[in-house]
Amino acid sequence: MVRHEKHEGSIHIAWGYDDGCIGYFLAVEDDRLTWERNATKEVNDIAEKVAADGGGSYFDLNTYRIGGFGYKVSEATIFTYMRRYGIDPTKILLMVRHEKQEGPIHISWGYDDGCIGYFLAVVDKRLAWDGDGTKEANEIAGKVAAHGGGSYFDLNTYRIGGFGHKVSEATIFTYMRRYGIDPTKILQPGNNS
Repeated sequence: MVRHEKHEGSIHIAWGYDDGCIGYFLAVEDDRLTWERNATKEVNDIAEKVAADGGGSYFDLNTYRIGGFGYKVSEATIFTYMRRYGIDPTKILLMVRHEKQEGPIHISWGYDDGCIGYFLAVVDKRLAWDGDGTKEANEIAGKVAAHGGGSYFDLNTYRIGGFGHKVSEATIFTYMRRYGIDPTKILQPGNNS
């Protein structure tokens, strides 16, 4: 999941992409619309009409294929509302994942706020399983990557889950620099270096 947040006074805006539910989301909450302990029953009844839990959320949109909260809308509609709140929908996923190709080697890196950590994956397709390859060649591909996809180098600093080897930030940043990646620029939108 990729989740971003910003505050504009009493308004809290959260947006992103959930790969578990497969879709984008936008949630807008106004703290002034929340249930309050010392408010009258009528005031709190209104807060509960805005959001059943009285939490002040008054605008939830999603494009999820599975489940979701609020209103299910098209990508065009959710992107229109994101732009109204100053969000560039084309940069939601670029903020955390970058990729580059160096000949047959594909490198991807970034930060995953769902797993809470950085990742670096290097894939050489020449090491992938090949339908025309010998049995022995394909067994070797399976040893390089259990799925035979040619991935031969996966590092992460994830706190939750992950693939490959868990390492410290210092270690993953060292390897990123070896592949020409500046770890200080990972969270800058659209930066591929």
